[in-house]
Amino acid sequence: INFISYSAINDVLVRFCLKYKYDKYTLKSLRHTHCSYLLAKGISIQYISKRLGHADIHTTLKIYSHLIKEFEDSENSLIEKNLNDLFSD
Repeated sequence: INFISYSAINDVLVRFCLKYKYDKYTLKSLRHTHCSYLLAKGISIQYISKRLGHADIHTTLKIYSHLIKEFEDSENSLIEKNLNDLFSD
């Protein structure tokens, strides 16, 4: 079986982006975007960590903690709004 290396795939991706005038993307940036999208859609960090193949969840938390904080702030605002709505009648 012949395997294609990471760098070979990445080179094809970079050339594709240049040819079609996209911003320069790498496999790493696509992986990060994928994870960010899953977090934004409410997928659990435990599942994402497993999906990314991280040895443990601490790796995922370390890399994506800035996004998790943003989502927590958003969730807290939503909870506060709903509680205010509940008691405003």
